[in-house]
Amino acid sequence: MVVDVQKILPHSTTISRRLGDIAEEVKEKFIPEVQEAIKEGTCAVDYDMWSDRYVKTDNLTATCQCINKDWQLKSNVLMTAEFPPDEKRDGKNIRKEVEDEMEDLGIARPLLKRVKFVTDEGSNIRAAQSEHNRLSCIAHNLATVLRNLLSDSLLSEESSSKA
Repeated sequence: MVVDVQKILPHSTTISRRLGDIAEEVKEKFIPEVQEAIKEGTCAVDYDMWSDRYVKTDNLTATCQCINKDWQLKSNVLMTAEFPPDEKRDGKNIRKEVEDEMEDLGIARPLLKRVKFVTDEGSNIRAAQSEHNRLSCIAHNLATVLRNLLSDSLLSEESSSKA
């Protein structure tokens, strides 16, 4: 039996339009919860920068974890944005980008003082959070320890010293 995929699947434009609508619905519901959790001091935001080598862009993604009034843990991606290509990836510019993106979501800059930011140990990220409450990401720290502990040079030193 031959199946015509075009008769079964909606057009890609329909899908992308619907995804945008769904994202807006989720945002309209989640952002007020985030704002309330920030006011209550029960909100953490982790963010990281990453590069898309195919498209050749630098990006910033922020994810929010918060506990709502019913003591349920909620976690959603707040935003993914292309980092301005003409700006250095230094602390000042990263902080500005994070604060601007949060403000676009309706999270005012003064409220960010109540957020716990969880980040890696990059000097630019630490500098970006110098005015905010920053915690080190244990997963990043553990990965760094393991990478150094299991490095080829260290392993070869250990094996040659035991021979």
